[in-house]
Amino acid sequence: MLSLFPQLFTYSELAPLILRIVAGFIVISFAYPKLKKPGEFGNFLIGLVEFFTGALLVAGFLTQLAVALIILAMIFEIFRPNLNKDYKFMVLLIVVLVALMFLGPGFFAIDLPL
Repeated sequence: MLSLFPQLFTYSELAPLILRIVAGFIVISFAYPKLKKPGEFGNFLIGLVEFFTGALLVAGFLTQLAVALIILAMIFEIFRPNLNKDYKFMVLLIVVLVALMFLGPGFFAIDLPL
C-alpha cells in the first residue's frame, strides 16, 4: 500500500486505542447530566447504560458489546424529542463507534487477547 508515512504503520494499533478512550469519555459526558436528574426513569436508564458502556470502552473490556449498546442508545437519543440536540455530532459518534467495532479495541485493552 502506498503511503506518505509508512513508518506510522508500526503504530497502527494506537488509532483504535485513541478512538476508544476519547469515545468512552464523550459517552460518559453524555451520561452525566442524565444521571444528575433521576426524576425521569427512561432518561436515567439511558444515562446508566451510557455511563457503564462508556466506562467499558475506556477500560477496553467487552468493546464490541459496549459499542453496540452505545450505538443503540445514540439512535434512541436521535429519535427522542428534544430541542437541544446536535444530530451531526451524534451521527459522527456513531460512525466512530462503528469503525471501532470493526477495528477492535487496540492497545492496552482487557479484551485484546479474546
